[in-house]
Amino acid sequence: MSAEVADILSLPDDTPGPDTQVEDRDQVRLLMRVLDELPERQRKMLVASRLEQRKHADIASEFGVSTRTVELEIANALNYCCERFRRINRV
Repeated sequence: MSAEVADILSLPDDTPGPDTQVEDRDQVRLLMRVLDELPERQRKMLVASRLEQRKHADIASEFGVSTRTVELEIANALNYCCERFRRINRV
């Protein structure tokens, strides 16, 4: 066996194990449930900012509000999500 092949075979497998994969899927389902609990405007602003990577100014323009309002709504949404995760994961 060549040294290159031996090196490749000795690399650790960073793929999550089955237990981690199940836990990750559960956390994604939980996130979707918590996002659904948000007021619609907060949810849409949070998704636009964090998942779609849109600028706050663009989101503000879409909703007809100031960028400060967008920042506050996103902060409120994040705070709510964090608190819900803390409470749910305590159980």
